[in-house]
Amino acid sequence: MDPTLNRTFLLKFLLDLLSNPTHQDIIVWENKKEMVFRILNKDAVAVLWGQVKGGKAMNYEKLSRALRHFYGIHVKKISGKYFHYQFINMEAILPSTVVLHNEDKKNIKMLKENQDFSPSLSSSGTSSARSTPPQPIDMDTVSVSIQDLVQFNEFLFKFQYLRTLPLENQAQIFFNSKKAFPQMF
Repeated sequence: MDPTLNRTFLLKFLLDLLSNPTHQDIIVWENKKEMVFRILNKDAVAVLWGQVKGGKAMNYEKLSRALRHFYGIHVKKISGKYFHYQFINMEAILPSTVVLHNEDKKNIKMLKENQDFSPSLSSSGTSSARSTPPQPIDMDTVSVSIQDLVQFNEFLFKFQYLRTLPLENQAQIFFNSKKAFPQMF
C-alpha cells in the first residue's frame, strides 16, 4: 500500500463515514462548510475502524490516540466540546488532482497521476511549487471522491490479484464492476 495513502487513511475513513447517510447516527457534520464534525457514538466508530483495520479489537481510546497524531496538521479538537473535531489542510488529505466521480478515462488518469506523485525535493534542493494557486474545495466533490477512493481500496483488498495489473487496468475493472454490479458497492 502507498505509504502516503496509509498516513491519512483514518481521516479518509472518517470522511467516508460522514459522507455516508447510513452512519448519521454515529457521526455527523456540525458545520460542513467549516469541516467541523461530531462523533455521536464513539464506540460504534471505533468498532467500524477496527473492522477496516482487519478485525482488530478497537476501542475509542485507541482510535483517539491514532487521531491525535493528526492534531494541528490535518485535524484539530474543538476546545470545550466533547467529540467535536475540525478537518484542516484538506489538500494534504485529498490531493486536488484526484476527482473520481467523472468519466472513467478521467478517473483512470487521475488515479495514475496520484500514484505517480511522490513528494520530493527538486535537484536544486528547493521544494517544487505549484504554478497556479489551489482551487477552492467543493465538499460534495470531496465526499464523492472519498467514497470512490475507499471503495476502490476495498475492491483491491477483496481482489488482491488485481494489484498485479497496471493501475489503469485496476481502475477500469473497478469502474466497470461498479456500473455492472452496483450492489457490490
